[in-house]
Amino acid sequence: MNWKQYQSDLKRSQQKIGGMLSVLGASSIGILIFGTLIWKLLIEHPKVNEAQIISQIREKKQNFEWMKTLGKHLKYVPFENAPTEISVRQEGKNWLLDLTLDPRLQKFINEKLRMYRVDWGAVTIVNPKTGEVLALASHSEKEPQANNLSLTATFPAASIFKVITAAAAIQENSFERNSTIRFSGSARYVPRRGLLEKNGRTSMTVAEAFAKSANAVFAKLGAQAGASLLLMYAERFGFNQAVPFEVFVESSKAVIPTSNDPLDEGRTAAGFGDVTLSPLHGALIAGAAVNDGKIMEPYLVRHVVNDDGTTRFYREPRVWESPMSPSTASEIRIMMSKTVTQGTARKGFRHLEHDAVLGRLDLGGKTGSLTGKNPPGKNEWFVGYARGHEKTIAIGIVLVSEKYWRIKPSELSKEIFRFYFSSKKRSEELALIDQNTNG
Repeated sequence: MNWKQYQSDLKRSQQKIGGMLSVLGASSIGILIFGTLIWKLLIEHPKVNEAQIISQIREKKQNFEWMKTLGKHLKYVPFENAPTEISVRQEGKNWLLDLTLDPRLQKFINEKLRMYRVDWGAVTIVNPKTGEVLALASHSEKEPQANNLSLTATFPAASIFKVITAAAAIQENSFERNSTIRFSGSARYVPRRGLLEKNGRTSMTVAEAFAKSANAVFAKLGAQAGASLLLMYAERFGFNQAVPFEVFVESSKAVIPTSNDPLDEGRTAAGFGDVTLSPLHGALIAGAAVNDGKIMEPYLVRHVVNDDGTTRFYREPRVWESPMSPSTASEIRIMMSKTVTQGTARKGFRHLEHDAVLGRLDLGGKTGSLTGKNPPGKNEWFVGYARGHEKTIAIGIVLVSEKYWRIKPSELSKEIFRFYFSSKKRSEELALIDQNTNG
């Protein structure tokens, strides 16, 4: 990246902070959409006449304005009931909204959260290739009235931020997963001195440090990257900006210190900074590792039809952010895989080689743990992915415990992955039986 491009990206990052409540209600997003449409039409179809351009822009604008109003209907949808469709009244007509939620998956997760009696817990499952939201589950023993915790961004991101640090170090500072970092002292702690030095008594590869969540190594990577680069990559991954979703999602926050103090930068890079994350956003970040570095816009509404079957809206997958190149995403994916097999999530995913369902999947993730205040207690994270032959899902899960925990997020993720892919396998087998019978 040259200096001019760097300054341009930095300026763009700074302009994104603050002022955004919901992308569906922001006129600036509409302007961006229409401006992009004009550009695509002129560049890709230079022979399209002015009337056609105006007509297409008007149609896009009408659909955009119409879809903005769906948020008020979806706001009150009881996601715990996993509806696959809802009926709404608009423009004097009845409209049927076809939703992306997987009812069996949603029910399974809801039951698990209740069974383990989590103080606070939330799980989001997305299709990282399309952005379809398959499950939005949450439960609280301590605060039963709390709902939609999957869309709440008050949870400290903890070591999940190491994904952003690793992407910046690999893509901008020429590190690789097999690069060796030397440090002194315990890998668990952020050293107060020597963060910019390359010497040390102990060495560890970036991949090993990622899998074991070695704070000393990631503090050095962050200090060498600097505050500006960390901020730029945080915002490339969607922090400090509104999530483009039909229902309002709290923006994940990343406050990067500007003190030019390597210790402040190192602590933030290792996951001890003023950074918060929603489970939905966590799933999207994990999904980028198995989608060539692209984060898709999440969505709940697949399409909308009226009483006579006329389709008013059909959702097409759209890229939200492209924070890293396909090669960097591949490095991150391999390191996430090592986290499951050799790192901090290995106990939660033990005996994979003997599991008939999980043993045939490509699994990866990142754990995180930090005490938070809202809600109060120890926040335990797992964001990850499960990739099969035909299906891929990404997960964002946080469990908060005031005193005692009954299950770790990695263990719950293992159960969810097994249920989803065993269910899909049974569905495919039944479909094949029906096809052969009818044939």
